[in-house]
Amino acid sequence: MLSTSLDERAFVPPILQHLSVVELSRVEEDESGFRSLWLDDSVGEAVELLSGQEHLHLFVGAGVSQEAGLPSWSELLDELLRRTALSSDPFRTKAEELDRGGADEHEVATALASDAASYSRWAIASHGLLGAAAVVKAWLGDGDYRRVVQDALYAPMIQSRLPFQPGPTAIAIAALWRRVGPSRMSVVTTNYDRMLERALVEIGVDETEIRSAPVGGDRDSRTYNVIHLHGVLPEPQLTEQSDIAQPIVLAEDEFFGGGADARMRSRLCESALTSDSCLFVGTSFTDPNLLGYLYAVARRERYDHKHVAIVVKQGEQPPQVDAGRTVLTLGRQTAAARLDRINVMTVQPSFFSQTAHVLGEIEPSVEGHTGFLDRLDRWSLAARSTGLLPGVPAAFDSRQSALQRALSVAVDQIHEAFMAVPSMRCDGEVLSLHLWAHDPFDSSIVFIARSDQHFMAPELLEREPIAMPIRRLVVESVCSGTVLEASGGALDSSRWNSMLVVPLSASLFSTRPGAPTIPIGALVLASSAEVARGLSRLRTAPDARHHLVRSLAQVGELMLQAEVNRDV
Repeated sequence: MLSTSLDERAFVPPILQHLSVVELSRVEEDESGFRSLWLDDSVGEAVELLSGQEHLHLFVGAGVSQEAGLPSWSELLDELLRRTALSSDPFRTKAEELDRGGADEHEVATALASDAASYSRWAIASHGLLGAAAVVKAWLGDGDYRRVVQDALYAPMIQSRLPFQPGPTAIAIAALWRRVGPSRMSVVTTNYDRMLERALVEIGVDETEIRSAPVGGDRDSRTYNVIHLHGVLPEPQLTEQSDIAQPIVLAEDEFFGGGADARMRSRLCESALTSDSCLFVGTSFTDPNLLGYLYAVARRERYDHKHVAIVVKQGEQPPQVDAGRTVLTLGRQTAAARLDRINVMTVQPSFFSQTAHVLGEIEPSVEGHTGFLDRLDRWSLAARSTGLLPGVPAAFDSRQSALQRALSVAVDQIHEAFMAVPSMRCDGEVLSLHLWAHDPFDSSIVFIARSDQHFMAPELLEREPIAMPIRRLVVESVCSGTVLEASGGALDSSRWNSMLVVPLSASLFSTRPGAPTIPIGALVLASSAEVARGLSRLRTAPDARHHLVRSLAQVGELMLQAEVNRDV
């Protein structure tokens, strides 16, 4: 049986006699894997700078909410423009003409959707993002504007029927805030959603200690005050909350109209930027107000301290832009030079999940903290010594049998749970669990065990490089740090028709309880069911899906951690 009591003490396995951490750290990764970021001097400089702050100021942008499936600023405007088009008289007239011409409902919808997309591109090209938002506001009128923005903001969650759950970066921000304490950290967000508030609850902060704070309101230093710079739009089912009346900032008149609200936003942000170094997470640096504050402060000679921006490269290729490695490398360098002019140094992770890793290393006034890179190397060595990863042949076969048995029991329990609920039952469905382990030594993820097959030799294990873009769903999930699901043609699989991937992480090899996590692998639930009855059926029961995901994470993390801790 796998132990359920996981020891977090530092573990130095016997393989250290033959393979040292120093030798591991010499591996060249060429911008792949999770170790490469920590070989960049700017990361250590940024972590040291922020860890030395008496008070930490965080500016949070749309990238943090995108991890949970919400749209970026430009995606939100695109959706608003499409809705504007579809509600217009010219589009209604075209629909009537197509209907009279004998087009069926699907043909009408397809034609209108294509024209709505064209209108959105035209409006943004003609007016810019702020002007396009002003077009939407003028067309809808003040009465419908707020409601339509709210509906468009949460449309991806509503349409997919997935739970509104914070991603790894939101969780990492919440964990950092809890470590530092509410009085020593300020969080300002340009997002309308309450993702950060949800993340604080997720890690165990009592809801009574959390507040969605207006820009000019009083703040209690004992409370986690999430300051919403551009207003709040609660989830649709929560619209009865009193703060629904707070104004939102989206269109050009709201950015440039001036007034008391604009002056309060300016005072708040410029005060933070002049008081000490600030950290920007998930921001695109296209917000005209934020840029105005940064340039205004940069012109004041007595405020020359550096700020830090975490800018992820995973999604850097803009739509309709075909750029090769040379172009993208130059793009990153010139973008960094642009921000350097306003005293912002950039940390450039390759993957979204690395933002959470960087946040986890910010440790104000903590002695004896074991760094991310050291813990990652220790994980690699421990996984080899215990047979999880190739390295000690004698350990492989015994671990293989134990892992397969454990996965087989788990998949039987999942199948029984599905069969017990009529809406989840799928007759004839075959399920399988696949366990993957992260191998930092060669920047890969290794398929180490499955519930329905015994792997005979380490050299037969499948490896996938941790690099983006890549077609494999398991790699994308590990790189993004989020649960992913796909079916049919979206899968690179000849046997399975549906998959749900849960990335795994753990607080291993630290002397401190609640230590930041490191990536250790992924657990995949695979189904033979066709698309219509595949694992997407779990979306009809969000609570059950959330419970399953949590259970898979606990099972996978327990198996991997118990294995490396077995001999401690």
